[in-house]
Amino acid sequence: MPIHEMLGSYRSEVRAYASSTVHQDPEIYANEAASMKSDGWTAYKIHPPTDPALDIECCRQIREAVGDDHTLMLDSTWASDYPSAVRVGRAIQSMNYYWYEDPLADDDIYNYTKLRQQLHIPLMATEYSPGGFTAYAPWLTAQATDYLRGDVAVKGGITALMKTAHLAEAFHMNYEVHHGGNSLNNVANMHAIMAMKNCEFFEVLLPSGAQKYGLAEEIDIDSNGNVHAFTGPGLGAEIDFDLIKNNKVAIADIRDTGSYQEGNIPDSINLTDQNIEEFMETADRSEHLLVYCYHGNNSMGAAEYFANNGFTSVFSLDGGYAEYSQQDSR
Repeated sequence: MPIHEMLGSYRSEVRAYASSTVHQDPEIYANEAASMKSDGWTAYKIHPPTDPALDIECCRQIREAVGDDHTLMLDSTWASDYPSAVRVGRAIQSMNYYWYEDPLADDDIYNYTKLRQQLHIPLMATEYSPGGFTAYAPWLTAQATDYLRGDVAVKGGITALMKTAHLAEAFHMNYEVHHGGNSLNNVANMHAIMAMKNCEFFEVLLPSGAQKYGLAEEIDIDSNGNVHAFTGPGLGAEIDFDLIKNNKVAIADIRDTGSYQEGNIPDSINLTDQNIEEFMETADRSEHLLVYCYHGNNSMGAAEYFANNGFTSVFSLDGGYAEYSQQDSR
């Protein structure tokens, strides 16, 4: 029996949205969003440059490119202070954006509460809020967010994810599931989503190929922009062990040297201004490359840089070394 049926299936398919990497040029976002729409995607989320004026311009050009009816979201990745968040939030709500995600630091409940009072666009927080299940309580009691957030990787697995989704449901709130960062986590996310009444979307982080690895059959959208539940027993996903065995991965740490020396992922290379040129000259660009930083933000841009310079398979570590070290300690 599939896991989603064990959880009490609510549906067998759900809308997917394409979730951008970080660009510096509004036109790149606009062209990408328009292209995704023409390919059948019905929703697009922006990870912006995190400069308020530039972010607003990016959002404006994207809206113009896809039309008034296309679903758009903005994820500012905790980069704003309160005044900037008000400014950006008011701008995108006038453009009919669907939600405003993580504008402030993930522990800034005080300013989230103030921000929610200033805006009518739904706010989304708690993706990386410190603590476990009970950490949601202050967000709920302060009425600091409209949607709750999580995924199997950062919230402790399928059971913990379903508990938090049901908590949100008890308050008539959506619980939108964050991308899993890899194929198998995304399959687990999808099973959970199929059993949630209060989740509207399945997130696909771009470039989508960077999040797919090791399965004989990957999750793909259909012509209507939906993804479908796996029907096999358990997760229903067949792992391609031969593929995994026969492929090597180079790991690039782009943090400062001091942070690297304090702790790093085993076998990683600390890339700095002093050795990046040598790395670009000697690296096997057909080999998989995993890039990580502190929290997974800068590594997305670095991964794009490597991909644009001939590396054929580049990955950005979701959550960065901070998330890796937490899971490693557990």
